[in-house]
Amino acid sequence: MEINAGSKTADPAGGQASGKTLRSLHQFMDQSPHPYAVRLYSGKLELMETQTIEGRRYWLLNLPYFLAGRLNDYVGWMVEQLADKRNLSIIQTLQEKL
Repeated sequence: MEINAGSKTADPAGGQASGKTLRSLHQFMDQSPHPYAVRLYSGKLELMETQTIEGRRYWLLNLPYFLAGRLNDYVGWMVEQLADKRNLSIIQTLQEKL
């Protein structure tokens, strides 16, 4: 089951992020205007870059069920982490060119 919460997606399903069991999420992300998805599941908190079956890369926040009530907080955290990562990448690229 997919839930479109504003411009973010939550997929409360079990399975691995490798693609076989997240097929509907991958299909949704192929059409999504943003590169962020959230999966509610019974595993550990994890932020990972993955790709759809069609090859589109996106960021997946695996959020344990018990943190579902703090979904907005963790989506904000994810966006901050990725902004920091992009800024660091830009700085590193500029330093390499100098």
